[in-house]
Amino acid sequence: MKTFIMTLALAVSPIIAGSAWGAGTQGTKDVQYLVVSQTDGSESKFAIAKAPVVAFRDGNLQVSCDGDVLELSMAGVSNYHFVTEQVPTGIESVATEPSVGEVRPTIAFGEASFRGLRAGAAVTVYTIDGRAVKTVKADAEGNASVALGDLEQGVYILRAGGQSIKVYNK
Repeated sequence: MKTFIMTLALAVSPIIAGSAWGAGTQGTKDVQYLVVSQTDGSESKFAIAKAPVVAFRDGNLQVSCDGDVLELSMAGVSNYHFVTEQVPTGIESVATEPSVGEVRPTIAFGEASFRGLRAGAAVTVYTIDGRAVKTVKADAEGNASVALGDLEQGVYILRAGGQSIKVYNK
């Protein structure tokens, strides 16, 4: 058992010493994982950078990482191996214009305006308890406006183009 732990430690050492967080393509990083595959087809992954600790006790494989412990019967482990995956590091760009069919609401000065709807699509205002209190239809260009100023103060749900928006009417 001690020989096996030493073998595993020697196998992991070059990975930890190497570039566990190496540079990948722009917006991603290469992350190396210890993957434990189980006989039922499920897998558990542990980032090498988080220094998982592997132990073998009483016929069980035990992996501890970040305060979590995975303990499996060795009979249930089909293999364990290392993989490198590219993981996104953030948002590279944000679309500023709506895509075709994307509903864009604007809420200001007691009015909710929508663009990007299908012609004739309904915009419905619901109370928080689900009662429809107003409905308007989108014009030929896919635009619709609904006045909120005549509604009582409170929370309303606006539903248009398959999207729901919660608003507070002052």
